[in-house]
Amino acid sequence: MSFLPIFIFYIICYLLVTLSYLPSLLGIFNGFFPLFETALAFFFITHKNRNISFFFLLFIFITLDTIQNNIIGTNAIIFFLSMITLKACKQLFVFERFNELWIGYFCFCLLIFSLSYIMNYFLEAQITINSDILIKFLLTVIFYPFFNLVIMGLYDKTIKKYYNEKYLI
Repeated sequence: MSFLPIFIFYIICYLLVTLSYLPSLLGIFNGFFPLFETALAFFFITHKNRNISFFFLLFIFITLDTIQNNIIGTNAIIFFLSMITLKACKQLFVFERFNELWIGYFCFCLLIFSLSYIMNYFLEAQITINSDILIKFLLTVIFYPFFNLVIMGLYDKTIKKYYNEKYLI
């Protein structure tokens, strides 16, 4: 069994997540961009019979902490708490139709943004809610169908093409 398709899938996903922050780092959009990593984490949680690659997600979240100049591990804590919460509430969401996925993704994003504000409050003792955060939240939820198409397309072209459904991520 060759691990090359899995490796290619992870590398492409990693590049998509890190390159999605490039316009913000260059000062083009000044923070008005959707968060691709939320869709990637949601993909690993919701799709049936797929194991979560915690080390891959941990690597992505630590990379995001360095890109965003955060304390190392804050994004990982936020995402893993939200992933555990969503897995615990998975009986509420069936995730068979796309509308259910989108509603679940909205709740997942709402949980992530709420946890990040709580974490910022405890780390920095301040909460600032501004329009930038709300626009980023809305863009993230609105662009979910595009993110889902990209991730599923990558999955179909790299992993599903070479393996049966029993060999999973």
